[in-house]
Amino acid sequence: MKKWALPVLSILILGFLVYSLPFIHTTQSANSHKVILISFDGFANQNLHKFLDEELFGTQGLGKIKKEGTLANSMQVTLPSLTATSHISLITGTSPEHTGIVSNNFHKTLDPIGQSTNGFEEKLESDTQTLWEILRAQGKKVGVIAYPAADWTDERRSADWGMAYNQSEAPSSIQQFTKSQFTPYTRPLPQDIRSYSLPQEGTFYLLESPNSVDYDSTIIHHHSPKKNKAGQNFVQRPFKIVALDTTDDNTSNYDTLIVDNDALLSNGYMGKVTSDSPWIAVSFKSNGILKGSWCQLISLSPNLSSLVWYTGVVSYTKAYPKSFQELMDKEVGFWPGAPDRSNEFLTEEMVLEQAIRFSEFLKNATLTAAKNQPWDAILTYQPILDELGHSFSMVNPKQKDYSESKSQLFLDIIRRGHMQANSVIHSLITQNPSSNLVIVSDHGMEPLHTVYYPNRLLMKRGFLDKVSVTARAFSSGGCGHVYINLSGREPNGTVPKEKFEKIKQDLVKLFKQEEAVSQILIREESSAVGLNHANSGDLILVGKPGYHFNDSTVEGELMEPASFYGQHGYDPTLPSMKAIFAAWGPQVKHEALGDISYTYVLPFVLNLLK
Repeated sequence: MKKWALPVLSILILGFLVYSLPFIHTTQSANSHKVILISFDGFANQNLHKFLDEELFGTQGLGKIKKEGTLANSMQVTLPSLTATSHISLITGTSPEHTGIVSNNFHKTLDPIGQSTNGFEEKLESDTQTLWEILRAQGKKVGVIAYPAADWTDERRSADWGMAYNQSEAPSSIQQFTKSQFTPYTRPLPQDIRSYSLPQEGTFYLLESPNSVDYDSTIIHHHSPKKNKAGQNFVQRPFKIVALDTTDDNTSNYDTLIVDNDALLSNGYMGKVTSDSPWIAVSFKSNGILKGSWCQLISLSPNLSSLVWYTGVVSYTKAYPKSFQELMDKEVGFWPGAPDRSNEFLTEEMVLEQAIRFSEFLKNATLTAAKNQPWDAILTYQPILDELGHSFSMVNPKQKDYSESKSQLFLDIIRRGHMQANSVIHSLITQNPSSNLVIVSDHGMEPLHTVYYPNRLLMKRGFLDKVSVTARAFSSGGCGHVYINLSGREPNGTVPKEKFEKIKQDLVKLFKQEEAVSQILIREESSAVGLNHANSGDLILVGKPGYHFNDSTVEGELMEPASFYGQHGYDPTLPSMKAIFAAWGPQVKHEALGDISYTYVLPFVLNLLK
């Protein structure tokens, strides 16, 4: 068995030593004991040092930290190197073996064999405390901005105030207009608007869930959003588009759209869009809740024969307490949501713009909270690099639709995403100069070329069918857990205890032959990698980089070309899976750390807050 982690005793000793290190070396102000902990999902350590070497960041953000703060050579995360497992381990200082969060998606043996559990929702083990629980027990004030697991679903998952990672309540859409869908707008125009042809008006709609005002407090990470119930009827909210011709050339050529929530522009309007400035935020209030959608003008024919209009997902900010919700709605606006990867009309540039907008929203929420809320510590989250890494990590000719020109385009998008991440870091430094900033990530990213289906293999070899289940896999990214349907353990288990070991060995032999599988671990022997927990599979499959494990039980090929380009969840000792650690502030030393573990983070933060 490959050794990925220190033995448990060594980890405990390391944690004690780290906790005892004299991190605090100055006391400049009352704020010098405050900490903002920010996690950049998917910020690969390789990219950090690559861009630092290229001086992409200059003297700002991480460039400033390299010269003045603390920077680790690398940080090793948990196995599997996934968002839920890693984020929970970062803020508890312990492995999945102790938290119970063994993957983004896994099976609990008390549930029927076909039922999965979402790692972002699952309750922590009762004897494992989070950073915010530890600090609140000490009487400190803690705020959270979208940090995974701090989702306000129960007392243990709540801080003193916070914003939960929310989901959209209505999907995006494309609305296409022809000239027949416009009628003359004959009412007075505001003084700042002029049209040299008769204005024309049309209507587009935002969708609203009729049940959304009674919000479900179950918040799901963006990798596995909940879908609306089949057949759900949405409420249509109408908005007006008024087309203007703003060029005095004796020709009817419409080039500008005015957007409003009623049919009368003279009482004000929401905004205007052109081909050069195509995005607009369209919002409304429903039962006191601010909701909205970012919309874009895709194309506009000068004679109005064709108008293509993108309506983004409809979302709202979910924050607590009510006063903080009101502050966020007023100062930051509605939750814009993650990039929309489902709409064929969206270009790569539009996806990047959405990712940056979401990043800016989370940054502004953090800065506004830091300015207005009581706090000793803030935990905040930035998913931009994970979002772009999954979509644009094209470097391998084995990847679907690969070309050198497309690869360069995609890698430039990832580069620009890192510039945005560094801009966020620089803003946090400059606007909170007397507080301490700790920067981490949860994993790196590998180029992806193939989707692998473990359950299809089990079906082909007679371990799984529609009638009976001997074993079933539950997977996330580059890792899978295989559970045997053991009698006496699983509800309605079918495998007798006397056959358990033989079936387990048969499964080991089966998966050892698979190209997509790099390592196979037996749960009872996995303490060295922190996975010996009842929630882990009887077998733990570690994927070979480049392969994504899919849970589908629909018959088909064992492997198919992947339709997206980046993945993680693999062996955390791989250079590509290593995460980042950096810190800056009045109590942070200027030093270069070597290779550290995720267990370093919790005691480091607690020492800053002493």
